Amino acid sequence: MNFLSDTISGVHPQIMDGLNHISSEYGGSYGHDDITQSLNKKFSDIFETKVISFPVIGGTVGNCLALSSIIQKPYGKILCHDNAHINTRECGAPEFFTGVVPPNY
Repeated sequence: MNFLSDTISGVHPQIMDGLNHISSEYGGSYGHDDITQSLNKKFSDIFETKVISFPVIGGTVGNCLALSSIIQKPYGKILCHDNAHINTRECGAPEFFTGVVPPNY
């Protein structure tokens, strides 16, 4: 296994089987599908409060959505290690989606 990135290898066969199964059916969109509703229920049970999940396709979009949802514009900052993935591997996406520019730019 190689955990370098979520975009350098193929999908695990069980994930592909699941995708093939759900893509053969019709369902709601934008969070109104059965899978997202099931995730919401499971996470709500785990955290013992109402949870609304937003499944995304990859790590970059997940990181950017999470960061942009917590940053307080226009004065917010994102603190991370110089070698943090969001600082070295996201190709400017966090800056684009949050409006926060690192001090070394």
